[in-house]
Amino acid sequence: MLKTFLTFLIVIVFFDAANAQSPAPFTDTVIYYAKSRERVASANNAYYTHKILPLDPEKNLYPVVETYKNGKLKLKAYAQKPDGTEFNGNYFEYFENGRRKTMATYLNGKSVGREYKYYPNGQLYTIKEVDGYGWRMLECHDTTGVVVTKDGEGTWLDYDYDNEHFYISGPVKNGDKSGEWAVQVNDDILEVQEYSNAGSFIKSYFKDKKGRVVEWSDDIVPGPGYSSVPVFKGGLHAFGRFLAKNIRYPALAREKNKQGRVFISFIVTETGKLKDIKVLKGIGFGCDEEVVRVMKLSPDWKPQYLNGKPVKELYTVPIAFNLAN
Repeated sequence: MLKTFLTFLIVIVFFDAANAQSPAPFTDTVIYYAKSRERVASANNAYYTHKILPLDPEKNLYPVVETYKNGKLKLKAYAQKPDGTEFNGNYFEYFENGRRKTMATYLNGKSVGREYKYYPNGQLYTIKEVDGYGWRMLECHDTTGVVVTKDGEGTWLDYDYDNEHFYISGPVKNGDKSGEWAVQVNDDILEVQEYSNAGSFIKSYFKDKKGRVVEWSDDIVPGPGYSSVPVFKGGLHAFGRFLAKNIRYPALAREKNKQGRVFISFIVTETGKLKDIKVLKGIGFGCDEEVVRVMKLSPDWKPQYLNGKPVKELYTVPIAFNLAN
C-alpha cells in the first residue's frame, strides 16, 4: 500500500515539473459580442470582436483589441492580466465610422487623470477627471461644439454609452450634479432625478403635466426621442431597499469577518426581465452565491430605451457586504 502511494506521488511531481519547464504557449483569446455587449457564439452574429493577444515583452502587458464587423478598430488598450482585465496605460475607443470616442489612462485597473469623450461627428463631448472613487465633471459641449459646462459649472448633457442617444440634462456645480435633472418621456410625462449640492443622488420619479408623481408602468408609451438606461422600478433607493430586505450575510463570511464588494453583470431584456446573471469579481465565502440568489428574485426592471424603443442591455453593479462594528 505504501509503495503504491509513493509511486503515484513521484508520477505527479514528475508531470508537474515537466509542465513547469514547458508551459503551454499563449494563444489569442477571441470573444464575440452583440451591440448590447452580450456574448454571442460566432462572428456571423457579432457586432464586434474582442481579442486578447499574447504578452508584450517590452510592456509586460497583454494587448487588448476590439474590432467592428466592418474591420475598423473599436478599442485599443493593454491589460495586466491574461484574461484582459485590469487595464494599464493608454486606453482608446473608436466609433464605427473610425472617429475617436474615448481617450483615458489607467493604472492597475483604475482610471486616473482626465478622460476625454467625443461625439460621432468628431466634436469634443466631455472632459471629466477622477476624483477619489468618482468623477469631477469639468467640461461639456453640445453636438455643434458649443460649451455648456466650463470649469465644473453649467448644464451637463448625459448621453448613452455610445455618446449617440441623449438621456437627460441638468445643472452642474463645482464639478458635481446638482438640483433637478429632467427629460421628457412623452408629451405628458417627465422623468426627474434630484441631486444635492454635493452631487449625492436623492431620488428619481416621473410626473405628469400637473406635477403629480406617477409610477412607471407598461401603459406609458415613450416618445421617439426618449432614451434611458435600465433601472430598477422605483429607482436606486428602491433597489437598495430590495437588496437590504433579501440579502442574508453568509455565516462563513461573517465568521471570517469577510467584507468587500461583489461585482455582478446581467442582461436587462426588452421586457425588463433579468437574465445571464454572472459574478464578474467576487469575494467568496458564500457572498457571490448570495448575490446571484437575490438577483434571481428581482422583479422586472424598467428596460433601456433608445429613441423610444425598448432594447436589451448589459448592466453591471457592485453590491457591498459590510459588517457593523
